[in-house]
Amino acid sequence: MIARSIFDGEISQGTNTRQLLADTVNEYFDAALPRNMVISDRLAERINNLSDDEAVKINDLFLQKRMNSYFNMVAAKPQNINNLKSWYNRAANHYSNQRDFDKLYKSKLEYYLNKKYRMYYNGM
Repeated sequence: MIARSIFDGEISQGTNTRQLLADTVNEYFDAALPRNMVISDRLAERINNLSDDEAVKINDLFLQKRMNSYFNMVAAKPQNINNLKSWYNRAANHYSNQRDFDKLYKSKLEYYLNKKYRMYYNGM
């Protein structure tokens, strides 16, 4: 589950995915794992030893951080609005409960697409 979300993040988001993962694990466990440009051995060990319940929670928290990062990317460069819907769909597909994900982000997505950054959105 987490490996799929990390891989997808690397493909769609790029280089800060590993830092988001470290931030997620650090926040969840109140840890201080390094925010390297690569997944450290310590971080990989922590991820590989998660219980099933922890894996779901870490995955969901990681995807929340990804979505917030996507919204920040659009705010920094409004032309990125044209990627936001597909980023949203990809993250939602990896979330443990899509209804919960929709409750967190659907209205913000629609606001960005239809109001805040409408002038940049090509409707795709």
